[in-house]
Amino acid sequence: METMSWKLMKILTALKTQNFPFLKTHFKNMRLEQLETQWKRIDNKEIEDGFHSIRISPDSIPDLYIGFDRGGLRNLILSIPKPHSFRFKGVAKQNLSIDYFEESNHIVIKLISSVYSDLFNDLILSLYKRICYISNAEDYGNELIKAFYRWSGFFTDYTTNGLTDDVIKGLFGELTLLKELVKQSDSFSIDEVLESWKGPYDARNDFESDTKCTEVKTKEETKTEVRISSEFQLTLTPDKSLTLCIVSVSVNHEDGLTISEQIDSVKELISERNGEMGILINALLQKGLFGASLPLYGHLKFKPMEMSFYDCSADNFPKITTLNITSGIFEVSYNLRISQLEEFKISQIKL
Repeated sequence: METMSWKLMKILTALKTQNFPFLKTHFKNMRLEQLETQWKRIDNKEIEDGFHSIRISPDSIPDLYIGFDRGGLRNLILSIPKPHSFRFKGVAKQNLSIDYFEESNHIVIKLISSVYSDLFNDLILSLYKRICYISNAEDYGNELIKAFYRWSGFFTDYTTNGLTDDVIKGLFGELTLLKELVKQSDSFSIDEVLESWKGPYDARNDFESDTKCTEVKTKEETKTEVRISSEFQLTLTPDKSLTLCIVSVSVNHEDGLTISEQIDSVKELISERNGEMGILINALLQKGLFGASLPLYGHLKFKPMEMSFYDCSADNFPKITTLNITSGIFEVSYNLRISQLEEFKISQIKL
């Protein structure tokens, strides 16, 4: 890392005393738009030394700042009160770096590529929620360092060939169910809910918890059937129930959402419940749904209309599985006529 003798302490101490009326709200549940507003309020004119920066929140016990450096790059800056200090060498990953400035006693995480600005905001909010009420400097300093290593892999450049419209529609349906599950969760159960989303990892079922599996099928609202793509999708997992969730959507509706907007709405709910955003980010990265790739799918808009849930665990539920297929037959796909599933319906939600 480049060594810089920046007068950070002087700069940040002065900023700490400034009055920013927009920060007078309670920031325990800081949201993405609030953080982005703060970035816009920082004077980003050319500077010769240090940062143009602002303290994230007056509610935070640690002195945590966001700022632009002289290269116009975004930085997260943690001021460590003396006599506490940290001893580590700076680390530069592909699009993210961390360094410790001993003279001013600051730890700085720098975003090297602006392509990842949204993801950098997610990192900041996740860290802020973890440390805002921690008073021990060693504890919150170590949390920041751990956050860097926990998140740095997300800032790696991935190559993707793009996803088909049908795949995007399917992921939109999965996110629609995830959104409902997050709404029903609280700060104690939110991370478990996020961990249950297995669809992006190409698991057998789209959602799996300790006791239940759920397979999600997304269809246009006028369609009367759904496609089961293999004999494995509706095969029961031992000691777990299996539910089929059919999400009906209106395609290209004027009130529809792009998949990027749907992701943002899920992020907002996670933030409100103090969930670990990294769990969602890691799942989205499996499909390349981040940063510059998201605009590729901006032409697709979906309006969720309803979700219907069916009990696939029933013995007479119409399905082809590994247990009832004749030996030698494999890679089976088939359609299910929704009208024939009425007796197995568990519930229905209008969206």
